[in-house]
Amino acid sequence: MKLFLTLCTTLFCAGLPAQPDAHLTVTQTIFVVLADGENSSADVYAYLAQAAIGRCADTYIVTGATGLCAVHLVTDQAGFQRALATDNANIVYDGHANFGLGPSFMQAHGGCRQLSDFMNIGEPLVGIDWAYLCYDQGNPDFEIARADYADDPSTPEEYADAWMYYEELPDGAVALRYATAGGDKRMRLHFRRRGFRPTRSMHVTEEPRLIRLVVRGGADDLPVQRWRRLFIKSCYSGQYFFNVFRHGTFFYSNNEVISPYPVTAFIKGIVDGLTDRALCLALNDAENAYRPIEFPMPRYAYYTSFAAQEVNNH
Repeated sequence: MKLFLTLCTTLFCAGLPAQPDAHLTVTQTIFVVLADGENSSADVYAYLAQAAIGRCADTYIVTGATGLCAVHLVTDQAGFQRALATDNANIVYDGHANFGLGPSFMQAHGGCRQLSDFMNIGEPLVGIDWAYLCYDQGNPDFEIARADYADDPSTPEEYADAWMYYEELPDGAVALRYATAGGDKRMRLHFRRRGFRPTRSMHVTEEPRLIRLVVRGGADDLPVQRWRRLFIKSCYSGQYFFNVFRHGTFFYSNNEVISPYPVTAFIKGIVDGLTDRALCLALNDAENAYRPIEFPMPRYAYYTSFAAQEVNNH
């Protein structure tokens, strides 16, 4: 599908129109979403400085295999929502998964202070490590309201006693899921007090192992999805978001990921017209290239919801 992009007068490049309201026909639209915790921006900017033939504000024009590609850089929640709602968009997100709560764009404002400060695009119940979100991911004032704890309402004598169970993803990864009622193969979780902030540091445990503090997450900030490809570059993004992004082709991680290179690999793959399988291979190559002392392993997989209905893990 061809899209028309209106360019501002700051776009100046030989062979491209520079007059007000000039139009270019682009064959691919790419959104690069850079959120709290991203580590790809330097590599992305270096690639665009070399590959772009024009720029208008945060939109870069790159020549691709099938025509011109528009690469939009996004650094806020509204921009990510706009990307998800764009027909046939190719989106790459880099940032914290926040244990499945969703992205955060609050670093410049002192971090998230409550659950609603995150871009809520997760499961209805999310298991978090409250202390890690506070002290390792830059949210020192993050608090959880008592009403936001998950609770089995049938047991009023015990507060916040959620249930945990396992879900196996099509690529073989196992995800933790939570509920407020018992059921087949579900395990009861109980509160245990931890830390020096007693009203906020109650964590759900499965004896004798600490699991997570289960809170009410949800996907209230998720718009109508119209994207074509979506790559979430966060640790364990498949376990966290697999059930949320069941629209186009979802590229996700099934392990810890640290390389700054897969975001640029995704952009290049779209520009070069790679197939989904070849694109997934490129993402894994970019991740493993950053880990020369480790045995290479597949850390990214993809799932196509609208076509073959099968997972390809390479």
